[in-house]
Amino acid sequence: MNLVIFDMDGTLVDSSKAITSTINTTRKELDLKPNLESDFIVKIINDPTKNYIKEFYPGITPSQKLMDRFEVLFRQNYEKYATIYGGIKHLLEKLKKENIAIALASNAPNKSLEKILKKLEIFEYFDYIIGFDEENPKKPDPTMLIKIINHHSKNNKSFKTIFIGDSLKDKAASSNAKIQYLHANWGFGKGLMQGVDTPNEALNSILNYFYQN
Repeated sequence: MNLVIFDMDGTLVDSSKAITSTINTTRKELDLKPNLESDFIVKIINDPTKNYIKEFYPGITPSQKLMDRFEVLFRQNYEKYATIYGGIKHLLEKLKKENIAIALASNAPNKSLEKILKKLEIFEYFDYIIGFDEENPKKPDPTMLIKIINHHSKNNKSFKTIFIGDSLKDKAASSNAKIQYLHANWGFGKGLMQGVDTPNEALNSILNYFYQN
């Protein structure tokens, strides 16, 4: 059984409004002005060379209080604003009908993923989900991808794997794990590199990769 691994934010889920609202609310509470544009925020988040704290909160010393406040606001805004991109549920349904295993590797906190996916009504499609925690470093570290592949290989001796993401971090993680990468150009990574423009194009690319001789 072949395996597709998805990133979450910017690939399956449009969380740009939740992220933007959270950052600008915390900036306001820290007396930082003006509000930052969503495109700028997404660009910084997807750039592995950037330091988020310095970019979003210049002159502010990171603290546990700031991180805790950010997490509380982000959970609230995520539940309020996050939606799946158009065509995603159809893509997941088609993959299941093709008897393809589906996994999730996200830099979001591991403990939050099940609740998010259930709220968005796509949890049932996933065979394995894993997110950031003490044992699983954030991408571009390949640990999450490697763990998923190892888990899948317990019951599948021969299979192909492809990882679908939207950022330089995702591409680097895929390279580090030595698996095929497909770039989603419909989300946060639009125009960042060559890829597919719609979930339907992604489906065609996935099937071509799996079933080509």
